[in-house]
Amino acid sequence: MYRYIVVYRKSNGDIIYRARTSKPQYTTGQYTSMGWQVLDIKRLHKGRSLSYDEYDNLLNKKRTISSTLAKIKTISLIDTFKIVLLIMAIVYFIVKLNK
Repeated sequence: MYRYIVVYRKSNGDIIYRARTSKPQYTTGQYTSMGWQVLDIKRLHKGRSLSYDEYDNLLNKKRTISSTLAKIKTISLIDTFKIVLLIMAIVYFIVKLNK
């Protein structure tokens, strides 16, 4: 399964797109041993090509969501019951104040 798309410019000016499974050893702007210039490197993720910044933002978002879900899973049943009772009490007092 391919994970990277690298865009090269050959010495005669042709543009080549190559899919790779391993991380490219060259960075944008460098020349390969064949004399090709690396124009762009994209990361493939679920059928989309993303820049490294977009991919890092996506991973950070996933980490935030998964860590939040992990914290929610650690809440015990008694704590959940206390939270529900507290919310019910607040709603009850708000309703009583409006009457």
